[in-house]
Amino acid sequence: MCIRDRLRGVSSEDVEINVMSNDSETNVKLTIHEEGHQPFERVLPLKGEDLDVRAHFVNGQLRLRW
Repeated sequence: MCIRDRLRGVSSEDVEINVMSNDSETNVKLTIHEEGHQPFERVLPLKGEDLDVRAHFVNGQLRLRW
């Protein structure tokens, strides 16, 4: 299952995004909460240091930019 398929029908209130950074890496932890199910979590590693990570929902799609 890809993350794109899992996000269909998900609203912005169902999604939690945490940016975790240290001196050598930046990770984005994506958690999707759906009533009646365990949370779906993925950690996405990003290349680069001191990244400005931004997340927006546009027309029902999650857009991550860094």
